[in-house]
Amino acid sequence: MQFPRATHRLLGFSGPKHETIKIKEEVKSFLATELKLTLSEEKTLITHAKTEKARFLGYDIHVLQQDTKRDQRGQRSINGSIGLRIPDGKMKDKARQYKKGGKPTHRKERTMNSDFDIIAQYQSEFRGFAQYYLLAYNAHQLHSLKQTMEWSLARTLANKFKSTPNKIFKKYKMTRETDGQSYKVLQTEVKR
Repeated sequence: MQFPRATHRLLGFSGPKHETIKIKEEVKSFLATELKLTLSEEKTLITHAKTEKARFLGYDIHVLQQDTKRDQRGQRSINGSIGLRIPDGKMKDKARQYKKGGKPTHRKERTMNSDFDIIAQYQSEFRGFAQYYLLAYNAHQLHSLKQTMEWSLARTLANKFKSTPNKIFKKYKMTRETDGQSYKVLQTEVKR
């Protein structure tokens, strides 16, 4: 027997709560009678988007309300817009993977890899996380995670080569140009 895949949907509705409850019951009934699916009561929540955030696919989603934010004409510019936010806990959990005692630390299990592989793995992990959350309005806060991961990377390489993080930064630090912006990165090259 084959079971249907679990799917995730987010439904937005502007109106009174009693109508929202009625819509939820109609959706539940439709799923049960027409599609033979069960609506998960514990995962199907009604959230007031101005006062609460709905967690959906790793994002916090809510309605933005900021009366002081105004455009060139002096009109409120973001009120009523939907905002996607990286949950604070997601960034902290990711950073925790590269910390010990609250400070960036080396990843001993990676020291058996080449310096190229170590740098590539860190870059891949950061890029994957950052790309997923690129739509969030607070994506600029990823800078803190980037710094934590850079120090963990430097400490991992320092541990591998019996050196110090500062010497690692001097050895591998480069400036890269991307879309007209300069970025300081840790980089190594493999001669072929």
